[in-house]
Amino acid sequence: MEKGSGDGVFIVEEEALVRCKRSDGKRWRCRQPAMPGHTLCEGHHQRNLQRKRPQNNDSSHNLMTWLDKDAFKEKKKKKKRNIINENQDENVEEEKNEGDPEPVIIMEKEEEEKIEGEPEPDVIMDKEEEEDTNSSNEMRMQLMEMKGELNTLREWITQSIPALFVTVKDIINALPNSEGALEKFNRRVKRSKLMAHVQATGTAGEESAPDP
Repeated sequence: MEKGSGDGVFIVEEEALVRCKRSDGKRWRCRQPAMPGHTLCEGHHQRNLQRKRPQNNDSSHNLMTWLDKDAFKEKKKKKKRNIINENQDENVEEEKNEGDPEPVIIMEKEEEEKIEGEPEPDVIMDKEEEEDTNSSNEMRMQLMEMKGELNTLREWITQSIPALFVTVKDIINALPNSEGALEKFNRRVKRSKLMAHVQATGTAGEESAPDP
């Protein structure tokens, strides 16, 4: 800065030499002092910041511009499609009104086709009854087979129990001190034979059971 003395002499201080660096590269240069720690004055520094801000947001700005253009194009296409669809609907209605047969004729044709394509109710009932008869016959045959298998299993058990008791009796006789065990076993055999006899004949009583 320049300060005047009492003698009219101006003293140029060292701070006055720090000027703004903004220049046109030829003759002009800003005369404002530079900001502390910067090479530009306050005005040019603020302008420089404002110039850089759009550059930082350039990508988002371009994106928004592209989206706006795309939305405008889509809206224009949609409007054009609506106009085309409306014209097509009008043409279809005109053709329909000109070429449609009467509703009565359409109903009669549909009824004729329906009657020709459907079988008679009696035929349907006969087929259903035949299917029911076949299924009931198959179930009856399966039940008869199961009953025969049960009878065969019952006969095998009735024939196998006495032989099994004889084998167990021989084993008990071979053991030491087997008299009490053998007597107990005979009672169980007698009771088992009685139960088997009751199941086979349907009568109860110890006198009707076979001898051990």
